[in-house]
Amino acid sequence: MAALTKGWAAIRISVLLAGLFLTSKASAQIRVAPIVIEAEAQQGQAEGVIELYNPADEAVEIEVYASPFTYNESGFVELESDPSDLTPYLFFSPQQLTIQSGQERRVRLTARLLPSLPEGEYRAVIFTQNRRPLSGNLDSVQVNIVPRVGILYFVRNGNTAPNLIPQITRIEGTNQQIELLIDNQGSASIRPSIQWQLSQDGDAVASGEIEKTVLVAGESRHVSINYDSNLTPGPYHLDGEIFDNSHSVSFSFDITIP
Repeated sequence: MAALTKGWAAIRISVLLAGLFLTSKASAQIRVAPIVIEAEAQQGQAEGVIELYNPADEAVEIEVYASPFTYNESGFVELESDPSDLTPYLFFSPQQLTIQSGQERRVRLTARLLPSLPEGEYRAVIFTQNRRPLSGNLDSVQVNIVPRVGILYFVRNGNTAPNLIPQITRIEGTNQQIELLIDNQGSASIRPSIQWQLSQDGDAVASGEIEKTVLVAGESRHVSINYDSNLTPGPYHLDGEIFDNSHSVSFSFDITIP
């Protein structure tokens, strides 16, 4: 069965999008939960459920489709193909649906892996997308937008585990930012939190926590540590922990803030 990560991801049509303000007609939103689904394949099969809720005053038509993806140093990337692509083995029920005003619907996900597939993690981003564009106006110019929201679906087949290797790649004193590069050399993605502390001469001068960062198996990703403190240039020590419920990796670096 799938382990569901709680929370709502909302398609917000009334937001500022690339400088475009939409009319109130397009101010509805479809709420989708969860935003991440993690599952262990049992005898080659895994299942999950997406919940969709329509708080708008009118019905919304939704279609569901999937695509391979990764997270790397550039952030989220939708791919054409990938060795870990789950989409050929993924089925939706239903794939198209109409959600009435105030109604909640569910979409069931079923992954059926071939016996010949090697052990490892298979993943896809599942998009719920409006079938009809939403219209708005900007300076009397008609604008059409097709909103969608993505849910990350990870299916682990056999023995898999992350292997995180953090390193410092850049320090910017002007922006008060430290770039931590985390390389996941393992066979499983992970969505950990990161706790960090910056100290000088044994005294803590700044600390913080970064929550739920997706680290995809076989990829590296930059994480920015913003220490938000008027620190003088000089030597410091950065230490911390990358952790979730089942894995923990500590890091410790001597750094110089320019």
